[in-house]
Amino acid sequence: MDEEREFDTSLKLIAKSSVVVFIGFAFSKILTYIYRIIIARNFGPEAYGLFSLALMVASWITILAIFGLDEGLLRYISIFRGRKEENKIRYLFRASFYLLLVTGLIGGAIMFFSSSFFSNRVFNEPGLKIFLQIFSLSVPFSVVFAAFISPLKAYEKIGWYSFISNILITAVHVGFILLLVLAGLKVIAVPLSYLFGIFIGLVVSVLVLKKKVPSIFTKPKIEKKKE
Repeated sequence: MDEEREFDTSLKLIAKSSVVVFIGFAFSKILTYIYRIIIARNFGPEAYGLFSLALMVASWITILAIFGLDEGLLRYISIFRGRKEENKIRYLFRASFYLLLVTGLIGGAIMFFSSSFFSNRVFNEPGLKIFLQIFSLSVPFSVVFAAFISPLKAYEKIGWYSFISNILITAVHVGFILLLVLAGLKVIAVPLSYLFGIFIGLVVSVLVLKKKVPSIFTKPKIEKKKE
Protein backbone atom coordinates (compact mmCIF):
# COMPACT_ATOMS: atom_id res chain seq x y z
CA MET A 1 0.00 0.00 0.00
CA ASP A 2 2.80 2.39 0.88
CA GLU A 3 4.59 1.50 -2.35
CA GLU A 4 1.44 2.28 -4.39
CA ARG A 5 1.02 5.61 -2.60
CA GLU A 6 4.66 6.48 -3.22
CA PHE A 7 4.30 5.47 -6.86
CA ASP A 8 1.18 7.67 -7.27
CA THR A 9 3.00 10.59 -5.64
CA SER A 10 5.93 10.15 -8.01
CA LEU A 11 3.62 10.06 -11.04
CA LYS A 12 1.87 13.25 -9.90
CA LEU A 13 5.22 14.95 -9.38
CA ILE A 14 6.41 13.94 -12.85
CA ALA A 15 3.16 15.12 -14.45
CA LYS A 16 3.23 18.42 -12.57
CA SER A 17 6.89 18.99 -13.39
CA SER A 18 6.30 18.25 -17.07
CA VAL A 19 3.48 20.81 -17.26
CA VAL A 20 5.57 23.47 -15.48
CA VAL A 21 8.59 22.85 -17.73
CA PHE A 22 6.41 22.91 -20.86
CA ILE A 23 4.80 26.23 -19.89
CA GLY A 24 8.21 27.71 -19.06
CA PHE A 25 9.65 26.47 -22.35
CA ALA A 26 6.73 27.92 -24.33
CA PHE A 27 7.07 31.32 -22.66
CA SER A 28 10.82 31.22 -23.23
CA LYS A 29 10.36 30.67 -26.96
CA ILE A 30 7.83 33.51 -27.23
CA LEU A 31 10.05 35.94 -25.31
CA THR A 32 13.10 34.88 -27.33
CA TYR A 33 11.27 35.62 -30.59
CA ILE A 34 10.19 39.03 -29.24
CA TYR A 35 13.76 39.78 -28.18
CA ARG A 36 15.16 38.92 -31.58
CA ILE A 37 12.43 40.88 -33.37
CA ILE A 38 13.30 43.96 -31.28
CA ILE A 39 16.97 43.57 -32.23
CA ALA A 40 16.23 43.13 -35.94
CA ARG A 41 13.70 45.98 -36.17
CA ASN A 42 15.62 48.55 -34.12
CA PHE A 43 19.21 47.79 -35.10
CA GLY A 44 18.93 46.08 -38.48
CA PRO A 45 19.99 42.71 -39.88
CA GLU A 46 23.69 43.43 -39.43
CA ALA A 47 23.34 43.86 -35.65
CA TYR A 48 21.17 40.76 -35.51
CA GLY A 49 23.85 38.80 -37.35
CA LEU A 50 26.58 40.05 -35.01
CA PHE A 51 24.41 39.13 -32.03
CA SER A 52 23.88 35.61 -33.39
CA LEU A 53 27.61 35.08 -34.00
CA ALA A 54 28.59 36.39 -30.56
CA LEU A 55 25.92 34.25 -28.92
CA MET A 56 27.19 31.18 -30.75
CA VAL A 57 30.80 31.74 -29.65
CA ALA A 58 29.76 32.49 -26.04
CA SER A 59 27.53 29.39 -25.94
CA TRP A 60 30.32 27.08 -27.10
CA ILE A 61 32.82 28.52 -24.63
CA THR A 62 30.25 28.25 -21.83
CA ILE A 63 29.53 24.61 -22.66
CA LEU A 64 33.25 23.81 -22.68
CA ALA A 65 33.79 25.66 -19.38
CA ILE A 66 30.95 23.78 -17.66
CA PHE A 67 32.13 20.43 -19.16
CA GLY A 68 29.06 18.53 -17.91
CA LEU A 69 29.32 19.54 -14.25
CA ASP A 70 25.71 20.75 -14.24
CA GLU A 71 24.49 17.26 -15.13
CA GLY A 72 26.89 15.76 -12.59
CA LEU A 73 25.52 18.02 -9.87
CA LEU A 74 21.96 17.05 -10.74
CA ARG A 75 22.76 13.34 -10.70
CA TYR A 76 24.88 13.11 -7.58
CA ILE A 77 22.90 15.56 -5.45
CA SER A 78 19.84 13.44 -6.20
CA ILE A 79 21.72 10.27 -5.24
CA PHE A 80 23.10 11.78 -2.02
CA ARG A 81 19.65 13.11 -1.12
CA GLY A 82 18.25 9.60 -1.40
CA ARG A 83 20.98 8.36 0.94
CA LYS A 84 20.49 11.36 3.27
CA GLU A 85 24.17 12.25 2.92
CA GLU A 86 23.82 16.01 3.33
CA ASN A 87 27.49 16.55 4.07
CA LYS A 88 28.47 15.08 0.71
CA ILE A 89 25.95 17.36 -1.02
CA ARG A 90 27.49 20.42 0.64
CA TYR A 91 30.99 19.33 -0.29
CA LEU A 92 29.98 18.59 -3.89
CA PHE A 93 28.17 21.90 -4.23
CA ARG A 94 31.04 23.93 -2.79
CA ALA A 95 33.71 22.14 -4.84
CA SER A 96 31.65 22.48 -8.03
CA PHE A 97 31.06 26.19 -7.40
CA TYR A 98 34.78 26.96 -6.99
CA LEU A 99 35.70 24.85 -10.01
CA LEU A 100 33.05 26.47 -12.21
CA LEU A 101 34.08 29.91 -11.01
CA VAL A 102 37.66 29.23 -12.14
CA THR A 103 36.72 27.67 -15.49
CA GLY A 104 34.16 30.44 -16.10
CA LEU A 105 36.72 33.17 -15.53
CA ILE A 106 39.23 31.38 -17.77
CA GLY A 107 36.62 30.90 -20.50
CA GLY A 108 35.57 34.55 -20.30
CA ALA A 109 39.20 35.73 -20.44
CA ILE A 110 39.93 33.52 -23.46
CA MET A 111 36.90 34.89 -25.29
CA PHE A 112 37.74 38.50 -24.41
CA PHE A 113 41.37 38.36 -25.49
CA SER A 114 40.62 36.35 -28.64
CA SER A 115 37.84 38.72 -29.74
CA SER A 116 40.08 40.34 -32.36
CA PHE A 117 41.04 36.95 -33.79
CA PHE A 118 37.43 35.79 -34.07
CA SER A 119 36.12 39.07 -35.48
CA ASN A 120 38.91 39.71 -38.00
CA ARG A 121 40.34 36.31 -38.90
CA VAL A 122 37.46 33.86 -38.43
CA PHE A 123 34.32 35.84 -39.30
CA ASN A 124 35.85 38.87 -41.08
CA GLU A 125 33.49 41.18 -39.18
CA PRO A 126 35.37 43.98 -37.34
CA GLY A 127 32.13 45.13 -35.70
CA LEU A 128 31.86 41.77 -33.98
CA LYS A 129 34.72 42.57 -31.60
CA ILE A 130 32.74 44.70 -29.15
CA PHE A 131 29.94 42.10 -29.14
CA LEU A 132 32.41 39.35 -28.27
CA GLN A 133 34.05 41.43 -25.56
CA ILE A 134 30.76 42.19 -23.81
CA PHE A 135 29.48 38.65 -24.29
CA SER A 136 32.72 37.37 -22.73
CA LEU A 137 31.68 39.05 -19.48
CA SER A 138 28.56 36.88 -19.47
CA VAL A 139 30.54 33.62 -19.67
CA PRO A 140 31.56 33.48 -15.96
CA PHE A 141 27.98 34.35 -14.96
CA SER A 142 26.55 31.63 -17.24
CA VAL A 143 29.01 29.01 -16.00
CA VAL A 144 28.53 29.78 -12.29
CA PHE A 145 24.77 29.91 -12.90
CA ALA A 146 24.93 26.14 -13.50
CA ALA A 147 26.20 25.61 -9.92
CA PHE A 148 23.07 27.25 -8.49
CA ILE A 149 20.34 26.24 -10.93
CA SER A 150 21.14 22.50 -11.01
CA PRO A 151 20.60 22.01 -7.24
CA LEU A 152 17.16 23.62 -7.56
CA LYS A 153 16.26 20.93 -10.06
CA ALA A 154 17.84 18.21 -7.92
CA TYR A 155 15.77 19.35 -4.93
CA GLU A 156 12.63 19.23 -7.09
CA LYS A 157 12.08 23.00 -7.13
CA ILE A 158 10.97 22.65 -10.73
CA GLY A 159 8.76 25.74 -10.71
CA TRP A 160 11.64 27.98 -9.69
CA TYR A 161 14.05 26.18 -12.01
CA SER A 162 11.75 26.68 -15.00
CA PHE A 163 10.88 30.27 -14.07
CA ILE A 164 14.49 31.40 -13.73
CA SER A 165 16.06 29.50 -16.63
CA ASN A 166 13.19 29.78 -19.12
CA ILE A 167 11.21 32.92 -18.28
CA LEU A 168 13.11 35.37 -16.05
CA ILE A 169 16.32 35.64 -18.08
CA THR A 170 14.59 36.13 -21.43
CA ALA A 171 12.06 38.53 -19.88
CA VAL A 172 14.95 40.65 -18.54
CA HIS A 173 16.57 40.54 -21.99
CA VAL A 174 13.39 41.96 -23.51
CA GLY A 175 12.72 44.52 -20.79
CA PHE A 176 16.28 45.80 -20.61
CA ILE A 177 16.76 46.16 -24.35
CA LEU A 178 13.51 48.14 -24.56
CA LEU A 179 14.79 50.46 -21.83
CA LEU A 180 18.09 50.91 -23.64
CA VAL A 181 16.30 51.61 -26.93
CA LEU A 182 14.16 54.24 -25.22
CA ALA A 183 17.32 55.69 -23.66
CA GLY A 184 18.72 56.17 -27.15
CA LEU A 185 21.58 53.68 -26.97
CA LYS A 186 22.90 52.41 -30.26
CA VAL A 187 23.87 48.84 -31.19
CA ILE A 188 25.79 48.42 -27.91
CA ALA A 189 22.37 47.95 -26.27
CA VAL A 190 22.15 44.44 -27.75
CA PRO A 191 25.09 42.75 -25.95
CA LEU A 192 24.46 44.81 -22.79
CA SER A 193 20.88 43.55 -22.56
CA TYR A 194 22.05 39.96 -22.92
CA LEU A 195 24.72 40.42 -20.22
CA PHE A 196 22.23 41.99 -17.81
CA GLY A 197 19.74 39.14 -18.28
CA ILE A 198 22.34 36.49 -17.43
CA PHE A 199 23.50 38.48 -14.39
CA ILE A 200 19.96 38.84 -13.03
CA GLY A 201 19.33 35.13 -13.59
CA LEU A 202 22.43 34.28 -11.56
CA VAL A 203 21.53 36.64 -8.70
CA VAL A 204 17.95 35.33 -8.45
CA SER A 205 19.08 31.68 -8.59
CA VAL A 206 21.46 32.32 -5.67
CA LEU A 207 18.74 34.02 -3.62
CA VAL A 208 16.13 31.34 -4.35
CA LEU A 209 18.52 28.47 -3.58
CA LYS A 210 19.54 30.16 -0.33
CA LYS A 211 15.86 30.55 0.59
CA LYS A 212 14.63 27.11 -0.48
CA VAL A 213 17.70 24.98 0.31
CA PRO A 214 19.70 26.93 2.94
CA SER A 215 21.45 23.78 4.20
CA ILE A 216 23.44 23.46 0.97
CA PHE A 217 25.38 26.64 1.84
CA THR A 218 26.54 25.20 5.18
CA LYS A 219 30.25 24.48 5.29
CA PRO A 220 30.80 20.71 4.96
CA LYS A 221 32.37 18.85 7.83
CA ILE A 222 35.68 17.26 6.93
CA GLU A 223 36.04 13.96 8.70
CA LYS A 224 39.49 13.23 10.01
CA LYS A 225 40.87 9.80 9.31
CA LYS A 226 41.55 7.74 12.37
CA GLU A 227 45.09 6.50 12.62
